[in-house]
Amino acid sequence: CTCYSLLETVVEVLAQSQEMDPEGEPALCMPDALATLVLTTVHELVGVVLEFLEDLRSPSEEGEAEKRVANESPLLLASTRMVGCFLAQVPGAYTQRVLALLELMLSTTALPEGTALEHADTGGAVGFLLPYLRQVTLWEEEEEPNAKRAAQEACAHMLASDVCMTAIADFLQSEAKAQALVGFHLDSGIEDACEVMMNLFRCPEMLEPHTQAAAAAVAPSIVKLLRVKSGDSTKQPYPVDDGSNLTPDYMVSMLKTLTDRGSN
Repeated sequence: CTCYSLLETVVEVLAQSQEMDPEGEPALCMPDALATLVLTTVHELVGVVLEFLEDLRSPSEEGEAEKRVANESPLLLASTRMVGCFLAQVPGAYTQRVLALLELMLSTTALPEGTALEHADTGGAVGFLLPYLRQVTLWEEEEEPNAKRAAQEACAHMLASDVCMTAIADFLQSEAKAQALVGFHLDSGIEDACEVMMNLFRCPEMLEPHTQAAAAAVAPSIVKLLRVKSGDSTKQPYPVDDGSNLTPDYMVSMLKTLTDRGSN
């Protein structure tokens, strides 16, 4: 886990070298040649981490109990966090391999109490991947065809996966429970998750059965967050509660309300 933390720090330093301060100067000065060398090295190391995750995903003679232990291991969570940190800065890297590993990474649970990184994310690995997923599922009509096709492929992959939709729903449900105790606050995790879901529901290539299943998976968690935000303690049914309005447009409307985007 220490090695992964070091790699994350290197990625953060590279990101800072691309940022500008208020005076228009690089936030961190790094020669272009050095930055390219470091990025290439990190890119290769992330490839090795993906190989480790692919080995875990490969069929084996392990029983379900052993697989569950693997999904809770500190090394698996640290690997997912490292991959998410890198992909947030380079979302176009290893696209096909990452999509194939999404279910494994998103189903990685929170670490047992007392282990390293326990402070990082109480909802499992979902929070580590949301900044990447927000970018990789975003498509615009004016984008060049390859970029648009890649975004639509990512959206279709997630919509067709019960594991992916359940992981995001569980993440939002966990946020709703936590915020019910302290009051609603639109933190980056909720905002990223909502943006991912809006990207999915806006995707023009989505298949209707998959869209309906995705909406059914995440709608209860969204409603809980809306109730926390509005201070609704009466538990009056929302129009979505009976499942009759779970169209993509209606889901986007709820998500916009939750993120204060209104009609934007």
